[in-house]
Amino acid sequence: MLKLMIGCLSFETAAVLLLNIPDRQLGWGRLKRWGLLICALFAVFGSLLYFREEGALRFFSRWSGKTQSPQHASLTVAWEYPDNRQDAGITSFINRGEVCIASTAEAILAIDMKTGAIRWKNIQLPRMIIKPQSENPAFPLIAVRQERRGETVIARIDPDYGETLWQQTLPLAFAEVTFDEQTIAAYAGRAVSALDMTGQLLWTKRFDGAVDISYAQWHSGLLIGQFQEKKQDTVDVTLRYLNRMCGAAFWEQQNGQEFPRYVVEKDAQIFSTPDGGMALMRLPDRTRIWKTINDKNDIVAQDGDLLYGMTAAFDRRTGMRRFSYPDGSAFSGLTKDFVATFQEINPQKKLLIFIDKISGEVKQNIEHRAWYFAKYLTEDERSLYFAMYLKPDGPDATEIRSELTRINKQSFAVESIPAGSNLGVLQFKVFTQEQLVFIPSFQRLGGYALSER
Repeated sequence: MLKLMIGCLSFETAAVLLLNIPDRQLGWGRLKRWGLLICALFAVFGSLLYFREEGALRFFSRWSGKTQSPQHASLTVAWEYPDNRQDAGITSFINRGEVCIASTAEAILAIDMKTGAIRWKNIQLPRMIIKPQSENPAFPLIAVRQERRGETVIARIDPDYGETLWQQTLPLAFAEVTFDEQTIAAYAGRAVSALDMTGQLLWTKRFDGAVDISYAQWHSGLLIGQFQEKKQDTVDVTLRYLNRMCGAAFWEQQNGQEFPRYVVEKDAQIFSTPDGGMALMRLPDRTRIWKTINDKNDIVAQDGDLLYGMTAAFDRRTGMRRFSYPDGSAFSGLTKDFVATFQEINPQKKLLIFIDKISGEVKQNIEHRAWYFAKYLTEDERSLYFAMYLKPDGPDATEIRSELTRINKQSFAVESIPAGSNLGVLQFKVFTQEQLVFIPSFQRLGGYALSER
């Protein structure tokens, strides 16, 4: 339980993955099938979930690339890397603007997603893992490598030219790294260190006790959490809010029950509460802005004055529930006009439901028997684009198929475009003007032409 809770902290999409799996489908008779699918799903969002161990990320990367033989669909190839059909041996990648930045055992390179042109290649940084937060263009490009001698190497890279701006080695084994525009935090065991964006070590703090630091989130200061699982499925939560520049504690909460969840904005974060509710807290002075009782929801997105949870939308200012999604459906994506939710009626009937994201009125249901998971990608004036996982064909199936789904905004007609199988990721990027889709896997990167509508 504790590992699952911690794994969901950094990015709430994990809740989307897990809550869309009906409990009745997790029986022993289907263990092989669902175990495979869950592994594939976690590989999809491995970069978004911030795996705590570099080894875990490498495991999923190579599992996707080797054991299950990823296959890209037979779309018209605009470009592929590598172009010789060899395994690229990619260990991590992010999509940053119109560039995919990928790491291998030999180098880090940036590839133009539209043309396949290699923008730059840095051979000074082998065996690095690119941190998922680097997808944000406002953030620096940071990569990490774990050394066998119990050290963590952190490097900052110029995203435009690929130059290594600096490297810093910290005496922390298997450290997790998180950062914002100004400062980097690396934590392992009961120690946390902070670096500025020149690579200068600002401070290191070590805390007493037997519980490791399992969470860190930058605001004006650094919020860190230690979680100790108790009997009866309870967790003691120790939180500290540290000064960004020196690491001194502004405040500390021992053995609490409020668990840090979704970040609404800098200095404002939602916490789950022991009475089954949630609270929005202002971090610098630890003041509650609002609190709900018996209305807990995993908030996963926001837009304007609304917060969108797994099963309902809430007023951002007051925490009051504004509307609920249809019974049994769960959040899948937020488009310009709609909340998209996904619902399994029965094993042969799935619904992708489009709800007006302001009023909560259901606008359209689309039925499909093979869809298992839907991820909103983008849209243009005519179409919505989703990446889909398709349900395995049988209990012994080892093929996890993916497709790009194009949905007409007026008629809601569906066009399914096979994207491949066992890709291990759904980090597609659609360029609507060029009618091109970028499809990555840990084996190959490629740009593929879309047919005219």
